[in-house]
Amino acid sequence: MAAEGERIPAERCLELGLANRVVETGRLRDEARAWAEKLAERAITAIGLTKQAMNYATEHTLSEAVDYEARLQGQAAASEEFAEGIRAFREKRSPNFLKVQ
Repeated sequence: MAAEGERIPAERCLELGLANRVVETGRLRDEARAWAEKLAERAITAIGLTKQAMNYATEHTLSEAVDYEARLQGQAAASEEFAEGIRAFREKRSPNFLKVQ
């Protein structure tokens, strides 16, 4: 695909994992904003650590990646966001990660 510069239809990009969704013409801005708002409600530390783990895994062995992820899990568990998630679970409510950032 990259070598030939082939145009790939949106649905095929979705099938190949090159896109995570396809939206109707004229809905992109609204859909992007809604997704951004949803992501903003999540624990930013966990999202960042997940991204680090995925990037690391692309250039290391499985064993190295698993060890690295274990270290990152320790960082996540030490975060205030983790504590908020536990509190929210115990209190049977949705976590508010924005208040701990």
